[in-house]
Amino acid sequence: MEPPTSPAQVKVKYRALDEEGRMEERVVTQDLPEECSVKALIGLCYDITNASPRQPLELHYWGKVLEPSKLLRDYAIKAHSEIKVVLRPKLPVRGPPWMVACDAC
Repeated sequence: MEPPTSPAQVKVKYRALDEEGRMEERVVTQDLPEECSVKALIGLCYDITNASPRQPLELHYWGKVLEPSKLLRDYAIKAHSEIKVVLRPKLPVRGPPWMVACDAC
């Protein structure tokens, strides 16, 4: 049995707002470098989705979260497989607006 190889292409699936403000699902076929790491694919996904690098992003393959420290071949991902991008909401820097500090307090 030969060891798993890194895929040359994957389908990246994500959700984005269309021109009318409705959520739509998009699928992009992405070429990958040889021996692509999960971390490198995360970088490509930030470019594909136009998300800020400060926004947390996870990649899922068959419901399993891909670890950034591993290679895609470690998960035995085959060419043209679908990888789902999950963008986590950004955490607010400050508290909610109703918790504004009062100078008189």
